[in-house]
Amino acid sequence: MTKRILSAALIITFVFFWATGAFPADTRTVTADGAGVITVPVSEVSTTARYYSYSSGTTRIRFLAVLGTDAVPRIAFDACEVCGGRLGYEQQGTDIRCRACGRVFRIDDIGSKNRTFGCWPSYLPHRVAGGRILINAADLKKATSLFD
Repeated sequence: MTKRILSAALIITFVFFWATGAFPADTRTVTADGAGVITVPVSEVSTTARYYSYSSGTTRIRFLAVLGTDAVPRIAFDACEVCGGRLGYEQQGTDIRCRACGRVFRIDDIGSKNRTFGCWPSYLPHRVAGGRILINAADLKKATSLFD
């Protein structure tokens, strides 16, 4: 009986967050290779934000990738140190908007460390090499508290 109640609660929670857009339906789950690196092909990144999810224990850590106007991938956590990660960000044209506070950011500005001391798509260290975006799983795990 308890398992049924828990399962129903999880389904209802997922449907709520999916319906409100908190978890984009096209979120792609990624895993780390043996060296602890997550790889995202640059070829699958476009001017439309793409969302990714990485599981660390029971926490689902989300990040987004989108091309800037200079065709350089912009990578950031789908969370903010101020607003948290429950709702994340959504794309509006050439901008990214915080679903929690409504603040809007130019896509070309994300993927850098916070310069405003307020809401900001949290910086996610990464590198681009050989047509791939490389992210250390350890860097994702450091942000677990943003998504708890």
